Amino acid sequence: MSRFRVIQISDTHLAAEPEFPLQNWIKLVAHVRRCKPDLVIHTGDVTLDGVRFPEQLRRAKQLHESLDAPCLVLPGNHDVGELPAAAGELEPVVSEHACRQFIEILGQDRFTKDIDGWRLIGVNALLFGSDLPAEEEQWQYLEHAFDTAGGRHTALFGHKPLYRDGYRDGSKPPNMLPGPSVDRLHALLQNS
Repeated sequence: MSRFRVIQISDTHLAAEPEFPLQNWIKLVAHVRRCKPDLVIHTGDVTLDGVRFPEQLRRAKQLHESLDAPCLVLPGNHDVGELPAAAGELEPVVSEHACRQFIEILGQDRFTKDIDGWRLIGVNALLFGSDLPAEEEQWQYLEHAFDTAGGRHTALFGHKPLYRDGYRDGSKPPNMLPGPSVDRLHALLQNS
């Protein structure tokens, strides 16, 4: 088995203002170029407020092209909206419109990538517990991805944590995946 290198990034919060996320992005690009990874995975909050300002998503797409490495991008709550239990005045609830907008601009909101004995699976974590039609589509996608892994090791990527300290740790803060989704995901992971 050969070696491959993946760099995972998250919460870049790219926008025209404030300026510091762009300064951080420039440093990140330099780091990625030095490391020469086989793949970069961005696990969400690509933008500061792509839900309301799709131009931030378009700018983020351009900036990702400067990475000089293949890149897979997943949405975060700043990109498509927040889980219903965690949404508030500052962040709207995840919506079909925002998810479609993310896909139209950035090309996907989930992925399956096979590399050297591994299956890398990325999901739109904001769909879990959303009751949107795309949630069940994503469950079917996930089940297929795990069922067809063919003995590969699997790694799951998404913006929200499944739990804080471990399965059944009892913590259910609103910024984590909802309990029923965690149980269903845990079962998929255990059977893979």
